[in-house]
Amino acid sequence: MSVILLFVATVLLAWLAWISFQSLLQGGLLREAAAEGIPRLEEGRRVALCGEVLLRESIRKPGRVDLLWYRHKAEELRGWTFLNRFTNMLNWNKNRAHWVTIEDVQEMATFGINVGGREIRVEGLPTEIPTKHKETENPGGEWLGAFHATGDSRVVVEYLPVVPRLTIVGRLERRGEDWVVVKDSKVGLVLSSDDPAQAASWEITKAVLGLLAVTAAVTVGLIIFFSLQR
Repeated sequence: MSVILLFVATVLLAWLAWISFQSLLQGGLLREAAAEGIPRLEEGRRVALCGEVLLRESIRKPGRVDLLWYRHKAEELRGWTFLNRFTNMLNWNKNRAHWVTIEDVQEMATFGINVGGREIRVEGLPTEIPTKHKETENPGGEWLGAFHATGDSRVVVEYLPVVPRLTIVGRLERRGEDWVVVKDSKVGLVLSSDDPAQAASWEITKAVLGLLAVTAAVTVGLIIFFSLQR
């Protein structure tokens, strides 16, 4: 059991360190964009861009404004519930309640942004949208999950409405005579309605907090390890 816990902890710390490093890279690119304005266009380069949205075809859903991105997730509850958790104290790890995604559909509008008089299109699904909107349609159990039971379902809807200006982080590529921004292996593809300076501040804050958490966890782990060796 201790080996399994150690493995899980190592994986979680590695994941947290990675996303913190990713946020640090994103924050650096966004700070450059805030300071320099129009970047140098170079194929394969990681960039942060900000400009007026040039909309070709939006996403339209009943009862909503036009959207740039839309995600619909259907989830189902598995495991014990709020009302029976006290009777399952001894085996809560086996029956811990969790939502399982049974359907996940994303849609992306066709659009680009105007950077220095040149249109740069966005290609592919985003990996991160800090300023997205989120709604949960819950058929029952609104109060602390007290009335949920295994098999209950909910729908999580996330979306980014059409905005006048958009900040994008990704990698520049050429498509014939056109420039496009695509997902990068290290910084992903980020869409934000914040300006580059605001977005940079958020990403750097996330990176610092994440790295501090990793450092603290490793320090505590080493203290415990050496204490057991005595």
